[in-house]
Amino acid sequence: MYIYKVIIFLLLNAFGHSSQICSVSSSERPLINTLVQMLLQRVEDDSVDSDPAAFIALRLARQHNLRAEQSFRERLKATAIRKVTQESKGHPLTDTYQISLGVLALCIEKQQVSDSIVQNITDRAKRRQDPFGEPLSVDRASMSILALNCLHRSNLSIIPKHHIEQAIMRLLLGILAEQQQDGTIGTIYSTALAVQALFENKQEEFHVFQCSHNLQRLISEIPKGTFNTVQKVFPLIPTLEGRSLLHVGDLTCTSDQDNLPQSK
Repeated sequence: MYIYKVIIFLLLNAFGHSSQICSVSSSERPLINTLVQMLLQRVEDDSVDSDPAAFIALRLARQHNLRAEQSFRERLKATAIRKVTQESKGHPLTDTYQISLGVLALCIEKQQVSDSIVQNITDRAKRRQDPFGEPLSVDRASMSILALNCLHRSNLSIIPKHHIEQAIMRLLLGILAEQQQDGTIGTIYSTALAVQALFENKQEEFHVFQCSHNLQRLISEIPKGTFNTVQKVFPLIPTLEGRSLLHVGDLTCTSDQDNLPQSK
């Protein structure tokens, strides 16, 4: 583990250090609200299936329309019941992103995770490959890191923690290698999730990235309409709020305020 920390520390010197909080300023908050309002408009469309990713993004926002969120929650329940009763074979998880997201969901709910699945993720992470032998993308690496972070902080797997640490470090190196001068990590669409993965692995003596540079790159694209689908907005909202998908389990619904400004 020590040698991986040394390698990352040396790489990080090239990116600079930062002691800032990884979230947008109050003056930039209207841009987040724009994204939330867009999601709320999409989830009110009864012609398409409700997307759980949209609900997660809404929950991780710091301002809420509680009536709309409750209505959306009920639609999600109905959609889930319908899918369970009408699909005999289901939809198998097919890549590292989906598998890691499933592991993360189980871990957040403190449910036991199959050790063979965890071993598969760590083995592929060390080789930077997905289960089909393709190079691991930034999105897949980021989701794998978040899932492995959750497992590392829990006792839900018997996989040795130093194996999990090694996999996380290798994936972090891969993500850092994809960071570009303009603040993009991989592509503009993979940047938000990568920021979450990096933020969750910051060290006490340094941060693993220049958060403000990455956030400003993301913010600059919002007025252009770059993030125009649920899947593109899903990781972006929590990132701008200084949160990651790992924080879903920390939310307390009773503390929410109905404080989202009305769209004009």
